[in-house]
Amino acid sequence: MEPEFVKKRLDNERWPDIHALENHPLDWLRGLDEYVHRHTRFHRTVSLTDGDARFHLIRHVHPHSYPSYRDRQRGNLQYHLRHHRFVPCALHGHPVALQAVSDVCEQATAAILQRQRLVVAVARFDDGVTEEINWNHGNGHFHMTGLSDAPTRRRSIEAALDFARQHHADLLVFPELTIPADLRDDIRDDLQARASSVGKESDASALPALIALGSFHEQDATHQHLNRALLVDRFGDVLLTADKRAKVTIAHQGRDWGEALQVAPTPCSLLPLDIGLLALAICKDVFDGPVSRQLQDVGLDWLLAPSMTDHLGPHRTNTGNLLRAHGTVSIVANQPMPGCTRSGDAFPCGYVDRPDGPTECANLLTLVEIPLSIRLDQA
Repeated sequence: MEPEFVKKRLDNERWPDIHALENHPLDWLRGLDEYVHRHTRFHRTVSLTDGDARFHLIRHVHPHSYPSYRDRQRGNLQYHLRHHRFVPCALHGHPVALQAVSDVCEQATAAILQRQRLVVAVARFDDGVTEEINWNHGNGHFHMTGLSDAPTRRRSIEAALDFARQHHADLLVFPELTIPADLRDDIRDDLQARASSVGKESDASALPALIALGSFHEQDATHQHLNRALLVDRFGDVLLTADKRAKVTIAHQGRDWGEALQVAPTPCSLLPLDIGLLALAICKDVFDGPVSRQLQDVGLDWLLAPSMTDHLGPHRTNTGNLLRAHGTVSIVANQPMPGCTRSGDAFPCGYVDRPDGPTECANLLTLVEIPLSIRLDQA
């Protein structure tokens, strides 16, 4: 069936009947994708029901920059859709939620699309601050309770923000277990105070539009232990919350200790930006457990991964899988484990996994420019 015939039928609101859909399903699918794109005005996402299943329909402002092997397989739905994508409202027994995009992000992504380049700053800390850890000998669990010198860590964070501002970064990512909740809230208050005191057209506009404030162990209202990360905009407003689900085990004093985590209350949360679909996942969740399985099935454009590990091999394997399957660009900010003495080439630095090859983030602050036009067949 000719595409122009389908287009004319839909433009005249002559909807396909069952016979037409059964005989030419893909022609009508592509035609409806184009029609909804041209004729509807839903802002970014809507929810749809198909029998017992529910889906998020996500508008694609910027078609996928990195066509993956799934995009090139005719048997996959995404092969036939240029302007939209479908994401199930639940995957592997856990809900999938789409979060609202703030006005700050709207403006920032418009600027990123205009220049066709995303500038990322990846941070780690080497400020002499150590983690304070509670070792529970009764149950063999551990959790971090704070930092040895919070004021010094705060100055390090402020220096990273200043670095990102000076280099016009759009995104700044901090590592896992480096910013306790009270310090994180202080930083957010500083960002909000900057906005309220001098207005949104102030020098705050030069801060990164997206800031992943690492993670830390904290307790919820029922005193359950969580490892929580936040993604905020440049005015401190929360865009995404991620609670770690895959527990890590570390060796200490001749025995193994498990991370003290309870069942995470938050769903897998996605941010539908105009530059693509973005998610936040903490360290081991990138490659193990239900979150990693969700990430494989969602089809992300961008993954932010605050991490703390001495061995990034499993991370690299799974972000490579995401890149090949979906074209996902993964940004991993890594902090070495407590007591790590490795340095130089052996230091477990973060990295950015992208179609034209990974970029290692060996410096305390590494700037990476990612052209939106890179394609896998050019890498």
